[in-house]
Amino acid sequence: MQHIVRLRAAVEAVLQAPLQTPRDFDGACETIAKQTRIRLSRTTLMRLWGYVREDVVPRESTLDVLAVFCGYTGWNDFILRTSSVAPSQSDPVMGKGIDIARDIPRGATITLTWQPGRTMTMRHDGDARFTVLGSERTRLVPGTTFKCHMIIENEPMWVSEVTINDTAVPAYVCGRDTGIHVIEES
Repeated sequence: MQHIVRLRAAVEAVLQAPLQTPRDFDGACETIAKQTRIRLSRTTLMRLWGYVREDVVPRESTLDVLAVFCGYTGWNDFILRTSSVAPSQSDPVMGKGIDIARDIPRGATITLTWQPGRTMTMRHDGDARFTVLGSERTRLVPGTTFKCHMIIENEPMWVSEVTINDTAVPAYVCGRDTGIHVIEES
């Protein structure tokens, strides 16, 4: 159950919104289908979130789709990669945060790095949208576009609405294991 709770939190992080109403679940179904090309039913999501109370065990195929939506290769990859994370607790202090709307003007560039040896320079195009200008050792090649609202030093960076080479892909996580580091802002 702990992994399902983490998966729900990861999905909401990618969606950048909690799932609390039938309309939220409808929107999530559409977004998930656009990113993964697999449609889950609203009722399936409502059961998984406990909005509809039924004693039904979720299918692994459903969990696979949601894990892929969050940037993992599947449910087993999600379990493997999140099992090493300490039990969910609130951290009283997070690293230096950059609120995109407040701190990054349109047209500004940011260079980030994360392990193993990845770097990316991106331009803020406004409305929390970015275009990759240059990159090394990451799938986010120059020309990739995505949306990101917050960058927190030493934490993973979740990006959504990703388009690589004119192809929409599931959400992407930069620095999943070690977090990201801002090395330059201009």
